Amino acid sequence: MRALSFLVVFLLSFSIQARQLGQGWVVEKKDGHRVLSQNSAQLFSSTSKVEKNFLIHLLEDPDFHRQWSLSNRGESGNLGQVGLVGSDINVFPLWSQGYYGSEEMIVAVIDTGADWNHPDLKGNLYTNPNEIPNNGIDDDHNGYIDDVHGWNFVENNPNSQDDNGHGTHCAGVIGARGDNGIGIAGINWKVKILPIKIMDAKGSGDLKTALDGIDYAVRMGARVLSNSWGGDPYSDLMKEAIERTEKANRLFVAAAGNDGTNNDEDPLYPASYSVSNVISVAATDNRDQLANFSNIGPKTVHLAAPGVWIYSTVQNGNYDTFSGTSMATPHVAGGAALLWTALPNLSALELKDRLLKSVDPVYELKRTTISKGRMNLGRAFLNERSPLMDPPEEAWISQSYHVETPHPYNDAEVYVYEISSPGAKMIRLHFDWIDVNKFDQVLIFDQSDRLVETISEPKKNYFSEPIRGEKVRVVLKADYSMVGEGFKIDRLDTIK
Repeated sequence: MRALSFLVVFLLSFSIQARQLGQGWVVEKKDGHRVLSQNSAQLFSSTSKVEKNFLIHLLEDPDFHRQWSLSNRGESGNLGQVGLVGSDINVFPLWSQGYYGSEEMIVAVIDTGADWNHPDLKGNLYTNPNEIPNNGIDDDHNGYIDDVHGWNFVENNPNSQDDNGHGTHCAGVIGARGDNGIGIAGINWKVKILPIKIMDAKGSGDLKTALDGIDYAVRMGARVLSNSWGGDPYSDLMKEAIERTEKANRLFVAAAGNDGTNNDEDPLYPASYSVSNVISVAATDNRDQLANFSNIGPKTVHLAAPGVWIYSTVQNGNYDTFSGTSMATPHVAGGAALLWTALPNLSALELKDRLLKSVDPVYELKRTTISKGRMNLGRAFLNERSPLMDPPEEAWISQSYHVETPHPYNDAEVYVYEISSPGAKMIRLHFDWIDVNKFDQVLIFDQSDRLVETISEPKKNYFSEPIRGEKVRVVLKADYSMVGEGFKIDRLDTIK
């Protein structure tokens, strides 16, 4: 792992100055003091314990470099686009402080089950300590016989093995065993994944399986419930089941949906239930752009997390890349579990509040989610609030500036204008006017090449969104159809 690798390499490289690693003999004396001897003929007395010195090494996970959602260093991966550095959930501040998860933390993956035998998951699979396997007796008197590793509510038996792959993928994001030299690392290197199967091999379930799964998760002590599923009808029974999780101080994380629609207008459940412990999750890509399939909801969708081309575990010990708010949801569920491990005295609602108030602001989420951003675990851990997306008006310093396109502009052409104000912490542009056809676009990018705003209609006396940094790139992209007069920038406002 990045943080731990740095620490180990630093310490070992320092030690190499004094001796050759792995050589000599380790001598432990009666008082427990250890020394390194280079000469086996000088092995002191029989009261010392002596062993040949040998090398040790960090067990990194070989495919961690594919997990851009945990550490985005600008890789393109399978996405076909270069990633934007830092467009990840920022988990390293917790890992670097020694918070890798806990075997006391139970996270319910309410889904298609999980692969019990996956080499990257089996060490983190929940095992019911009060149930004797395969004895046909309900040893813990919870109403479920032999529920050693969760329950299958589709077939009403203890076999919660995954026959689809979806649940295993979500489980890997939350808790693939970290730093074990195998595959990937989950957000939690140590955790207890409770597989609750409410959907069959085709990914279908019903209200009853979902209700039973939610209640079972609470009964078995799951602190966080990860729900990468949904449906359209409103259900009083479902809302009441989620309210029971609220009363039990559990966090209910749910996928916003993959229809590209607005949940404020066309709700998807369970993500849209107005219960205080629900977190509804949209999806972003490796450039912090809202996924084109992701549902939104300025009143109902709380925040976003990575959900495009996510590499994780699937059944039969394999790995694969999936996209969806289904993948964004376990990032938030796993992140919440890790944060709760580090800050165990928080209530579920306090934990949710931290997650929402500490997001990284993202322009496309400003008017499409409650928090206006993508989850940032490191900032939540430090209890830091999100940077302001809209500074107070009095903070801006205005100056004249002139950028103007041809009038009219040519069709099928791209015009690029670089604008800079050295030393500026933030810039906004004032357009005297914008005149573009609906098929044409004015695109505004920040200095990290992050898309900040898209304008595709005429405007007058218009301020752009605030843009972080001292450089801005404005692009007019013309279609092959009718053209307009372009735009005129007459003012540049900065905060320094």
